[in-house]
Amino acid sequence: MSLVTGDWLTLEDILRALKSGTANEAYTVCDSLESGDQETFGTQQPLARLRILAVWISRSSQRRKQWKRICTLMNLATKYIEYDVDTRWNSTFRMLEDALNAQPQVDEFFARIRKAA
Repeated sequence: MSLVTGDWLTLEDILRALKSGTANEAYTVCDSLESGDQETFGTQQPLARLRILAVWISRSSQRRKQWKRICTLMNLATKYIEYDVDTRWNSTFRMLEDALNAQPQVDEFFARIRKAA
């Protein structure tokens, strides 16, 4: 679609152009992560990885508890990275903003996962 021809770009078009994947693709990658396959995650583009991270943490009560525990220990905000949705035009921006604000929590979260493995 093109603005030049009078057509409107949709969020789906923009996300596809950014190679961020769809919600179904994020869930599929999360399923493969939970079964031990990390290669699929490694092939994703950065925005898709962020979406997958948000879904992956929110899908497990254990990971949500671990996230809150880490945030509390670090004296940082316990807000989760909000997952972007197709129906809200600004949700991708909010997801990116949440991730940038939560960089220390994300780093510590994965450091502990690597240490446990």
